[in-house]
Amino acid sequence: MKFKISGTKPNNQARQEYAKTLRQARKLERDSYHKLHENPYELGRRIKDLKKRTIFDPVAKIKELLLKKGKISILDVGCGNGQLLLDFHNEFGNLVDLTGIRITRMPFSPIEEELKNNANIHLGLIETKRFKKKFDFITSLRTLSHVGNPVLAVERICNHLNKGGLAVLDLEESNLLNRNIYAQFEKNGFTYILKKGTKTHHVTLILTKTTEKDLDLSKFY
Repeated sequence: MKFKISGTKPNNQARQEYAKTLRQARKLERDSYHKLHENPYELGRRIKDLKKRTIFDPVAKIKELLLKKGKISILDVGCGNGQLLLDFHNEFGNLVDLTGIRITRMPFSPIEEELKNNANIHLGLIETKRFKKKFDFITSLRTLSHVGNPVLAVERICNHLNKGGLAVLDLEESNLLNRNIYAQFEKNGFTYILKKGTKTHHVTLILTKTTEKDLDLSKFY
């Protein structure tokens, strides 16, 4: 499994914000390490969790994409211990190229051992990470409501989609309060569906990229 940190060159204020986010995350990691060591499944997300929380069937959509492309790439943002990636591997095997990103290392987990040759997990922030490729399907569950800049995170996710790719994002309603953001999606060639999630104050944002053009939300963060 590959662990690699890379990203853009943000300005000093952005660097300070990201550094603060990382310090907080790593403090949380230290505080909860013992608990996670006893139960490495604590940060697991499964296909059934994604389906229930977002009211979206990822398996059906991935099958649809596979019919079009034969093989697809998947990114899980905030992948935790990699359980969702393992579920995708068990469901689709070598037809899916799997990548995950998270901000901290996890204690040893049998899940990661199973994933070792079947997925790449990166350490870093989605707000600054630059992957060397784009993806056909991106998920994020129970993550974006905790990042320092959720609008920037959504922008970065959108710009890591291939044309025709789809992102399914679990957000708090407060993360994208400015309604002009949705007009910006359409202006930049994205179609979107926004619906209530199963958790109070949470929504599911489903974005489909219809162009090669990148999304710019900089005036909203």
